[in-house]
Amino acid sequence: MCESKAVIVTGSGEEELMDDVAVLEVRDDSTVVLRDILGRVKEVGGLRLKRIDFVKHVIYFAKP
Repeated sequence: MCESKAVIVTGSGEEELMDDVAVLEVRDDSTVVLRDILGRVKEVGGLRLKRIDFVKHVIYFAKP
């Protein structure tokens, strides 16, 4: 499987947002919408995309 884990990078490490992410959408209002392989949805605001590691399947976000 090629799903990813979404995390927030904090001063003390990483906080997991969602596991098994299959779809990432950024709306016009900067809301991040994550969908997993089972169709569960998580919406998070106030984040910026920091980087994506395609080898490790991790999506890194940070708070601005």
